Amino acid sequence: MREALASIGNQLRSLLNFTGRDNRAAFWPYAGLVVSILFVAWSLFMGHALVNGMGSAQQLGSAQAAAGGLSGQTAPNFGAMIQAMEVLVLAAVALLAAAVTRRLHDSGRSGLWGLAPLPFLLFGLLAMSKIFHGFQNGGEPGTTALVAIFVNNIVYLAMLGLLIFFLAKPGTRGDNRYGPTLPKP
Repeated sequence: MREALASIGNQLRSLLNFTGRDNRAAFWPYAGLVVSILFVAWSLFMGHALVNGMGSAQQLGSAQAAAGGLSGQTAPNFGAMIQAMEVLVLAAVALLAAAVTRRLHDSGRSGLWGLAPLPFLLFGLLAMSKIFHGFQNGGEPGTTALVAIFVNNIVYLAMLGLLIFFLAKPGTRGDNRYGPTLPKP
């Protein structure tokens, strides 16, 4: 446990350091913490947004709610939910960028491999935001938009899986072009 806390502290002190190497023991406790915080924050925000929307619907009365009498003010604000997700995901990307780069360096790979999922993540966030704004304005997404998001998400998951595979691999033995081997904790 002490090693994990020390690793997290080292990662926080190295948020802007994109050089050097990090072994698996130095990377994974920090990555796990960042992803856990992301999921907890997202869950709390979603729970709050959904409960507030449901509470307003109950105040109107179930008959009016069932008849579609909910206005945009009483329904959950999907636009705000998407914006919160965008902010949280971008914060996680910023917190993980240097650590992912150093972890990739440990296996002899360029840190640019860490960028592979990002275009698909950004497209997905923007497309979902556009779709939810369309729903709130009474529109429906076209089939082409839904197919594009589906295909994008498949490619995103493949790129993310490849990145996680690279991050999970052991580092190269000995020095490589990114620096000396780090001592085992």
